[in-house]
Amino acid sequence: MLVRPHWMRDPYRRPASGASALGRARRAVYLPRMGQYLQHVFVCSIGKSCSKAGGDDVFREMKRDVRDAGLAGSVRVNKAGCMNQCGHGPMVVVYPQDVWYAAVDEEGGRRIVDRHLAHGEVVDDLRYIAPPGDNKIDDAE
Repeated sequence: MLVRPHWMRDPYRRPASGASALGRARRAVYLPRMGQYLQHVFVCSIGKSCSKAGGDDVFREMKRDVRDAGLAGSVRVNKAGCMNQCGHGPMVVVYPQDVWYAAVDEEGGRRIVDRHLAHGEVVDDLRYIAPPGDNKIDDAE
């Protein structure tokens, strides 16, 4: 696992006042923190369509991989109900970046944890971009 200085592990941390030039630069790009986590991941696993497609397995795999990567203190993985994208799932959404992933299997979940959550790289081949609103192709809900 890549070990980063504390200010890289937590880019939302506000440096102490009177900090060095580097501290002042970090303070200049300060973003309000999203609750107690840097990233919040929602895995569709409660709706009919995503659960049939393996959403529960994806949730368990991502939860385990986040813990094993040492990210549990900064990344939260939660089950989610229907995201109104039925037929595209299992769906995974990463906030605050608002990146949506579709047709995620357990291997895809591992890749999202390793590349997106741990290293900040979007997994392009799983990325889901759709018009706003409901985009159901399966009336399972």
